[in-house]
Amino acid sequence: MFLTVRESVKSRFTAEQLASFEEVHESDFLDESLFKTAESLMLRHAIKPEDLSIATNDEFALISAASLREQLGLKGAKVCEVELFMDKIKMKERVQQGGVNIPKHLLFKPDDYNANKES
Repeated sequence: MFLTVRESVKSRFTAEQLASFEEVHESDFLDESLFKTAESLMLRHAIKPEDLSIATNDEFALISAASLREQLGLKGAKVCEVELFMDKIKMKERVQQGGVNIPKHLLFKPDDYNANKES
């Protein structure tokens, strides 16, 4: 098993926890380094896409993980699916399309609010 983690998060792991991984890689999850790391691991260890899964417990890495799955052709949630859980307005619209009653809600737009504070 391999671990790719932000430098700031890596410091939270004990030496014993880090030792349980074959390899530990640091990434900021914002650039091509994550894809290059995954692609390199797959090539070096002859890992087939059907034998690989990408998981995260970091809400801020969900889109990166989903994007990586799409780029590598892996099973799992895709960007458009993950976005529904991260954008509450999109989530409510999708649930409502499925026939579930949703309480009235409104998208807060700071620019509109600031332009119409008096009204």
